Amino acid sequence: MNNNDSTIYSTLVELKEKLDENLETTIIDQWGDICEVTCSFNEPVCIERLDSFEKNYGWVLP
Repeated sequence: MNNNDSTIYSTLVELKEKLDENLETTIIDQWGDICEVTCSFNEPVCIERLDSFEKNYGWVLP
């Protein structure tokens, strides 16, 4: 896992730990407003689909 991969992973782990059972948490936005937000997560994509995307578009995803 390279540094970018570990940063993304760590960020997602921290976010998931802050969510309650309804996938909600409280944040403070850039203007200092306190907001209740809800997060959702997609199912993981299969590696073949990622490989195809990278090949078709010339991008390398972390």
